[in-house]
Amino acid sequence: MEESGDQWLQDEPITVREGVNIPESATEQEEDNNGYYADTVGDSSSLYSEPPPVKLASHERYLTVATLMKNQRRWLREWIEFYLMMGVEHFLIYDNNSTDFPEEVLQYYIDEGIVTHIPWPPSSVPPPESNQTKIEEWQYAWFNDTLETCIQDMWIVHRQVPCQLAAYADAVRRTKGGVSRWLGIFDIDEYIYPRPGSGFTRLVDVFRTRYTNFDHLQIYGNTFGTSGHIEQAAHRKPNDSIQALLTESYVYRADQDGISRL
Repeated sequence: MEESGDQWLQDEPITVREGVNIPESATEQEEDNNGYYADTVGDSSSLYSEPPPVKLASHERYLTVATLMKNQRRWLREWIEFYLMMGVEHFLIYDNNSTDFPEEVLQYYIDEGIVTHIPWPPSSVPPPESNQTKIEEWQYAWFNDTLETCIQDMWIVHRQVPCQLAAYADAVRRTKGGVSRWLGIFDIDEYIYPRPGSGFTRLVDVFRTRYTNFDHLQIYGNTFGTSGHIEQAAHRKPNDSIQALLTESYVYRADQDGISRL
């Protein structure tokens, strides 16, 4: 229920990034994380002897979106179609053992080359790439650690967290090296769009105009409540064959002054 920290974008909190946000110094990282990374994946101080990554002049795609889902078939088509309107070119959909047959919805988009459907987690950790830089070695060690934890299912609290972190690290691996300029990490119930009155109608136009030289972007959005619904509506209208849309059903959010507004 926090107002967006950006004047052009609106809605749920999300991180969009290209590459990795590296602290200014190894000392800063150790202070910020209390030595966590050094204890779990080795000493990271050697990373800072390398120059920062250089942005490529061109990419195969401009904006790719990745998500991890489980049994969220009902919202899939609306979510994909919404982000296609926002300018997303490809989706990496990590499927954490869904039992509601999401492939039936996704197959059209898979055939069109719009969606890559990835059963998650895999049976084993993918091997590292050859000729890795120091930072890529560090990234792979972190990816290996979280994915092994996910595969072994040994996390007690918030058991999906290691699987989610490993999936998003895998999405970074799949989109770097000129594949996609931007990678958005969006949940199935998160809808990011330009603010009304901003002059923009698509997410990609905001990025191309306002964030040309940025390598990552974090948006703080708003939480929408029940909008008066006791149960989720099945259809848009009574006796309508079209299912209710999330973006039409939940339209009220809490404002800073405590008054619900559209």
